[in-house]
Amino acid sequence: MRTQGLVATATVIMLSCSFIPSSWAKPVPEEKDDIRGLIIKAFDGTMTSDEKDLLVTIHPDVSAFIPDMGRTGEGSLMAASTFDEIPDSLASMSCFTYTGWNTYWSLLGNSIYRFEHKATACSNGSVMTSHSTPTYTMSNIDPTIANWTVVEQAVSGVNTSQSTSRIQLRVSHCILQYGCFEHSYPTGTIVAKYNNTADITTTVPRRERSQP
Repeated sequence: MRTQGLVATATVIMLSCSFIPSSWAKPVPEEKDDIRGLIIKAFDGTMTSDEKDLLVTIHPDVSAFIPDMGRTGEGSLMAASTFDEIPDSLASMSCFTYTGWNTYWSLLGNSIYRFEHKATACSNGSVMTSHSTPTYTMSNIDPTIANWTVVEQAVSGVNTSQSTSRIQLRVSHCILQYGCFEHSYPTGTIVAKYNNTADITTTVPRRERSQP
């Protein structure tokens, strides 16, 4: 009889465990695909403020590498170019070096990278007589940036009233547990004018998702 009582008691305990309310259970961890989906929305610029707050709160380690598309660090500068020996062809011309930059910030506010571009353009007061091929510098680079390459580097409009240089990079973003599946395209454009002014823009105009 004592043995039967133990068996009966054990049976009651086992049956009781099967009726534990679901609210008492431990929360199920976020699925990897759910976090990947939020990362994609961040790159697309479609992440809501609630989703941003959720990701920053639950996964600050991931948020430190995800771009905040609503924040910009754009700036520009122009400086007169000087030459140790001015070529005769430029003696009656004015030349300026134009620089633009933008910083790519994460959801946590740290720099993912800073992209800077520049070009030198000369004018004789009527037309643009020269415009150098644009160059670039990448700095403040986060370790999640795997690599980058130049996909466009062009100049047009020389011998007209305004000349344009444009440079664009393709930057690969990688997050350890989620792979390399996003790219950003920092782009710099300098429109130099005959009256020694310029329109300078530095943007990240589009993103492209890599194939898994």
